Amino acid sequence: MGIYVDTIQAIIDLLKVAASLIEGTDIHKYYFGIPTNPSGHPFIYVQYNGRTATGIGDTTPAFEYNHVYEIGVVAMTGHEDVAEKSVYDKILLIDAILNADANLNLGGNVTKMRMSRDVSIEHQVDTKKRTMMTWARIIHQTRTYE
Repeated sequence: MGIYVDTIQAIIDLLKVAASLIEGTDIHKYYFGIPTNPSGHPFIYVQYNGRTATGIGDTTPAFEYNHVYEIGVVAMTGHEDVAEKSVYDKILLIDAILNADANLNLGGNVTKMRMSRDVSIEHQVDTKKRTMMTWARIIHQTRTYE
């Protein structure tokens, strides 16, 4: 398929079999990219956000790139703190899964190295429906030599 598609699929495959992230049990659904019409909560999506050239590598091929993938975790509930706590727990699990030595190269798609991972959290309250949505964006970086 290609490095972007293969890497996104590798991330989804790792997450959806992990304890507390199982699709259909703990996670309603996994999406390839941000869903336009999600069918339930909580859900996780993975999308490619681009790459930056970081210089000339020491190996051939000679170009070194950092790739940026966004892993979104979205939960919505009618209880004030349930969505929030659920998303926080899932962030920690995702970090642990992606940091495991066996998972660093995502099935051989990227180099085997740990890179920084940023997380941002957004909240949205719908007072009419009396719901709270919490949305975490985990920015996962990988490196390739192309």
